[in-house]
Amino acid sequence: MKRALVLLVVIVAVLGLWQATYPDRYDHKGIHYVLWKHHLASMDLDRASAIIINDPDRDSMILGKTQQQLAHRFGYLRSPVQVSPYLQDYCWAARPGSDVMFLRDEDLMIVFTNGRASETITCKG
Repeated sequence: MKRALVLLVVIVAVLGLWQATYPDRYDHKGIHYVLWKHHLASMDLDRASAIIINDPDRDSMILGKTQQQLAHRFGYLRSPVQVSPYLQDYCWAARPGSDVMFLRDEDLMIVFTNGRASETITCKG
């Protein structure tokens, strides 16, 4: 019983310290995002997709996945005709003839090769 209580106190302390260290709701090191990233918690997908832009490990969550797998994980993807003219003219135009999709409402273009994500491109000018 005493061990369980000590373990619980340690877990709460670690989580509290983690939250205090990374309090920004849009930090890729924040506890909520890290738990979501590892399929241990749910998260608002608009928030998750806004955070993934700055996650240096984002490719591990995207590359090799099909459009259906990514849509399941992130809620939806947008085709080039569904995004702003800026993304069409600046980002999509840089990959003529490529099979691309955009992550939700973010400036993240995903290039697909043989039906699987092969590259991510942040579209910021």
